[in-house]
Amino acid sequence: DASHASMDSFDRLEMQCDGDAMPSKKRRKRKRPLPRARRPRVRNKHRSHQPPPPHRHRPHLMLHLPMYTMHSSLSPMMMMMMATTMAMTLTLHRFHYDDSDDDLAVPTARAASALSAKTPAKSNNQRFSSDNGNGMFSPSARKVKVPAIPMISNDTLNRIGGKLYPDLRHAFVKRLLRHAKEVRRRHWGKDAFDGTVRSIMALSLRSHPVRSAEVCKEIKGIGVVLQDVLKDAASAEGSTPYCPPRGKLSAVAPAAILAMQQWTDSNPDEPLCTMEELIRRANNLLDPRAGAAMTEDTAYYLDRNNMDPGWAQIKKLCSADVNAGREQYLKQRARKGRSTSGVVFELTDEGKLLAKQIQEMVDVGPVELGPLRQYAKSEVSQDFKHVTLSVDFREGGGGRFNLHKMCSTLEILGCPFVVRELKIADYVYFVGNKLAPFLVERKSIEDVAHSVADGRWERQQRNMRQAQYILGGPDRKCHIGYLIEGDASNVVVHGGKVGRTSWGQSEEDVEKAIDSLAKLGFFIMRSRNHKTSMAKLAALAKEVSWQKENGSLDATLTYDEFIAKMRRCDNKEGDPPTDRRHQYPSAPLVDDDNRHYEQRRTPDARRVGGDDSTSGAASSAQAAGAAVAAPAAPATNSELEAELQKLSAAELKRRCKERDEPTGGKKGDLIARLLKPRKPEILIVRKRNGDHVPSLPSCNAALLIGLLLNTRPGEGLSKEELMVRADECGASKVAMDQKNGFYDGFSGMSTLKTGDPALVTMKKKLYC
Repeated sequence: DASHASMDSFDRLEMQCDGDAMPSKKRRKRKRPLPRARRPRVRNKHRSHQPPPPHRHRPHLMLHLPMYTMHSSLSPMMMMMMATTMAMTLTLHRFHYDDSDDDLAVPTARAASALSAKTPAKSNNQRFSSDNGNGMFSPSARKVKVPAIPMISNDTLNRIGGKLYPDLRHAFVKRLLRHAKEVRRRHWGKDAFDGTVRSIMALSLRSHPVRSAEVCKEIKGIGVVLQDVLKDAASAEGSTPYCPPRGKLSAVAPAAILAMQQWTDSNPDEPLCTMEELIRRANNLLDPRAGAAMTEDTAYYLDRNNMDPGWAQIKKLCSADVNAGREQYLKQRARKGRSTSGVVFELTDEGKLLAKQIQEMVDVGPVELGPLRQYAKSEVSQDFKHVTLSVDFREGGGGRFNLHKMCSTLEILGCPFVVRELKIADYVYFVGNKLAPFLVERKSIEDVAHSVADGRWERQQRNMRQAQYILGGPDRKCHIGYLIEGDASNVVVHGGKVGRTSWGQSEEDVEKAIDSLAKLGFFIMRSRNHKTSMAKLAALAKEVSWQKENGSLDATLTYDEFIAKMRRCDNKEGDPPTDRRHQYPSAPLVDDDNRHYEQRRTPDARRVGGDDSTSGAASSAQAAGAAVAAPAAPATNSELEAELQKLSAAELKRRCKERDEPTGGKKGDLIARLLKPRKPEILIVRKRNGDHVPSLPSCNAALLIGLLLNTRPGEGLSKEELMVRADECGASKVAMDQKNGFYDGFSGMSTLKTGDPALVTMKKKLYC
C-alpha cells in the first residue's frame, strides 16, 4: 500500500545504507487507486490472516540486537537514530514482522489475501515467543508461572515483627455499593455514581487480594477520588472484614459473567440468554449480606432514568473501557420474540476467559491473611522465573507514601515481588525459599545525609558486612551494595546543607560519604528517582534468575536460618575489609548513571601502581568503556570522495541541503558532511516539513527509544509503562516524571504524534 513517493524515500535510504551514491531523482506521481467497483471483494469472515510473502529483503536495515547490547554497546544517539529509522519504516510502509522468513520486515501487499492460501498457518506459540524478532522483550513474550512466594514460617514472622493483612476487596465493594446509592439521589452526583460503579467493577473483577485502601490508588478504574470512602471502610471493618462464603459473590459484575457461563454450559446450542434469566441466575450467585441483588422488574431496569448500581454494571460489561483496562465481556442484542423485555445477552471470548478466573475464585472461597503487597499476576516472563524480590515494608515511607507506587512500577516491569519486614537491607532476592547472595540498600540523598548525621550509616554497613559473611563465607561471595537515588544539588537548603539544616551535611560531605562506600566493600548504583531505582532492581532480578538458570548461584539458607546465624555472628565480621580483593567491587549493573561514578571512586593507586594484572585489567576495562562510549568512526570512501571533489561548490551545497546538513563553509567542509552517514529519512522529511525533530538528550528521544526497545509492530505501551521504559533507557536529561510547572517528560508526546509522517501513533489508547 506504500505510495511511490514513500518508496522513493525508502529506496534512497536503502542505497545510502548500501554505500551507493545518492542519485538525484524527482518524485513520481502517485497512481490513482482503482474504482471501488473494480476492486476484488473479500468478505471479512473469509479473509485470511496469514502474513504476506516477502516483497524485498533488506536485512541491512533490520535491528537484530539483544537488549543488553542496546543498553551497553550503543550510545543514546545511535539508539535514537534506530528508533526514528524504525518509526519511518513502520509509518511510511506499514511494515509487520513475518516470523516465517527470519523475522524480516516486509511491506504489506494487496495480494496477501490471494497468496495466503499457499502459506501454512502458524500457531500462537510460534508467532509469539519470548523474542520479539530483534532480541528484545515484548509484551507478547511467552510467560511462565510466578515463582513461589518465599515461604517464611509464622514463628519467624512473629520473631521479626512481620504482619499479615486481610483481603478487603469485598468490604470495599459493599461500602462502594452503599456510596453509589447515596450519590444517585443528587443531580450533581451522576459522575460520582458512574465513577463508583466503575470502581466496584475494578475491585470485584480483580482476582488478587487488596489489603489496604492505598493500593486502590494504583488500580486502573479507581484512582484517588474515592480514597476517603475506602479508608472509612477499612477502618470500620477491623480485623475481620466482610467476605462472602464459598460459592457466593459480592457484586453483580462477576455474578453476571459467571451466570452467563453457566447458561452457555447448560445450553450449548443457544448462546443467547434473556435478560430475565440473567438477572435470576446472577441473584442466585450473590451473597444476601452484600445487598447487591436486583429485585425490581425488567421495566424498572429498562427505564432510561434508572440508576441502579447492579444494572449499571451489566451495561458496562457490554462495552470496553481501555482506561480501566477492561475488555468487552457481554454483547447485548434485541430479540423481541424471546422474552417480555426483548433483550438478550451473549458471552464474548474475553468473557469466557474471565468466567474461568471467577469460577476459580469462587471455588477457593475466602482468602487467607497475606503480605501487604505482592505481585498481582499469575504469569511472569521467563527472565524472572527463578526469582522473587522481597521489599521491606518501610521502603518509600511505607504504604502511606511511595511504597505502593514503587510496587506498581515493579508490576509494570514484570518483576515478581513480595513486601516483607526485613531486618537486613531493603531488598533481598529469593530463589524459591532460599536467600540469594544479593543484598541492596536503597538510600535517597536526603536519607544519606540523615543517616550520616544520626549514626545509622556505620551501623547499617556493619550489619550488611556480617550478612555478607554469612551468605558468602570467608571469601565474601555475596554482593552487597547501595542504590543511591537522586542528586545532592537538587536538595540543597539554606546554608548549603543537604535535606535539612539541622543535619549539618553539605553537598561535599554527602558525596564523600557515598564515594567511601567502595573502599568499605560495597558496590554503588545511582538512579534518578523511584522508577529508575525499580528498573535497576528488576534488572538485577534478571541477573539472579540467569545465574540460577546456569548453575552459578549459591543459595543455601532460608530466611529464618539466615536470621538465626546473624544473631550468632561475631562482630568482627562486620569490620571494614582490609583485603583488596574485597574492596572496590564493581556494580552488577553498569549503565550511564554509574559510569562516571565508577571512574570517580576508583583510587589512583589501583590505576597506576599495584599488581600488574590488576592495572592491566583496569586499563583494558577503561579502553573497552571508551570504545563503547565513543561512536564508531565512519569508514572513508576514497572513490566517493574523489567524485565529490569533481563537483562544484553549488552542487555540494545542494546535496548538503538535501541531506539536512549545514551549507556553509569551505569545499572540504561540505565534502566531509557528505561523507558522514546519512540521517534517518524520517528526520529529514520532518525537518523539511517544519515538524519537530527530537534531539539528544531529551525526554522525547527517551520516549522513542523506550518504544523501540520494548514493542514490536502492531503492539503498544500504556502511558504508565512507557514512562517507566523511557526512564530506564536514560536518554533524557531529567527524570520523566519530574515536574516543570504543569509539565513533565510526557508533555512532548503531542509533538511526536503530529507531523507527516508522525513518529508515534495510538491504537486503542496504546502508544505505538
